[in-house]
Amino acid sequence: MALDAAGIRAALPAPLRENWDRIAALDAALRKALAGDLPDELGDIAAQRSRCIEALFAAFPLDPGTAALRADALQHLLRENDALASAARQSLAAAADVATTARRQRKAISAYHEHPPGTRT
Repeated sequence: MALDAAGIRAALPAPLRENWDRIAALDAALRKALAGDLPDELGDIAAQRSRCIEALFAAFPLDPGTAALRADALQHLLRENDALASAARQSLAAAADVATTARRQRKAISAYHEHPPGTRT
């Protein structure tokens, strides 16, 4: 049975555990950025997360004794990627809705100014 994030963390050697914690913190920061709290930092946070994941697996012992743990960690990170991608799609759709609404409002205001009430013949 696959381990959850806490189980993976507990099974990791201490140096890898620190990197795992950094990735988890970056995941939380990405969710916050996608919620609109830190949109300007989104790219930097995502790049940091990628570097941390690369570093985690570069330092991860590659032997039969760690194969299952390595697979669990990879599967967990892939599920996190899917969740973050879904959140990004939702954020993008919401931004597109706001832009569409704003465009329609500008168009309506322009039409009103071009033909204010009482000036139609």
